[in-house]
This record gives sequence, C-alpha cells and structure tokens, in this order.
Amino acid sequence: MNGAETVAITGNTMVETQAQGIYVSGSRYVTITGNSIVRPSKNTDEHHAGMLLDSIRDCLISSNIVIDDRSVPEMTYGLQMTGDSRDNIVTNNRIGKGRDGGLDISGRDNNVDDNMVR
Repeated sequence: MNGAETVAITGNTMVETQAQGIYVSGSRYVTITGNSIVRPSKNTDEHHAGMLLDSIRDCLISSNIVIDDRSVPEMTYGLQMTGDSRDNIVTNNRIGKGRDGGLDISGRDNNVDDNMVR
C-alpha cells in the first residue's frame, strides 16, 4: 500500500507470501493490528522482511505475530521500518528473528516498546 491515509489492516493471516506479508509506504494514520504473518519471503531469489514499513507517519503497529519457523529463515527481519518514518508506535508484537534480526527501526521519534523478539 502506498500513499494511504487513515487505513486499518486488521485480523489477517498471511502464510508463505512471495515477498513481505505487509508492505506500507508513504502513508499516515495507518493502524496495523492483530495480523499473523507466517513464513514470508517464500521461494524468491530476494529476501524480504515479514513487515516492511517505509516512510510512514503517525501509525500504530500492535498485537501482530510475524514468524519464520523454517530451519533457516528466509525473511530478513520480522519488522523493518525504513526511510523517513516518524511518530509511530510499535508495541505488543511477537516478532521472530530473520536472517538479519527481529526488529530494524529507522527514522525518528518512534515509540518501540513491549515487543517480544525471539
């Protein structure tokens, strides 16, 4: 999703996606809650984060599960926030570690707390 405002992505289950389970770019006031992403980045030459959030503002990311339970994970990060992301809340998520880690948060003034990363 690109350039959206005041959108909710809630209660979805995504299993073995070809790339990211959830991708949001250049958006504001997006609520991402209660989603499950299992084994993202399936069968691709490139590796992707389970959830990729690029240049988002004033968003809530809460109560999601992102896991790659393969013996060798294919996802890069469980949740990756890039670009000019700011003023977001990332809380109460269960994030599995990917090839490069669990959480990768860039930007400024983002509140990241109470997440379980394993």
